[in-house]
Amino acid sequence: MTDHDHYADVLNELKPQHRALRQMIPEVYDGFGALSRAALGAGALEPKIKELIAMVIGVVQGCDGCIASHAR
Repeated sequence: MTDHDHYADVLNELKPQHRALRQMIPEVYDGFGALSRAALGAGALEPKIKELIAMVIGVVQGCDGCIASHAR
C-alpha cells in the first residue's frame, strides 16, 4: 500500500459522515466549503503553501481526515 492509497482509504471512510452532514446541515456544510475555498485560494501566500500549513495543523491535531484531505 502506498501513502496515496492510505489517504484515499481515509477519505473514502469519511464519505458517509460527510454525506450525513451535508444532509443534516446543508447550509453549514456549504458555508464551510466556501470558507475553505476562500482561505486556501490565491492571496498573500500561494495556495500550495496554505495547503501545507493546513496539513501541519492536521498533524498537530492528530486528524487523519484533515491530513488526507490536504495531502492529496
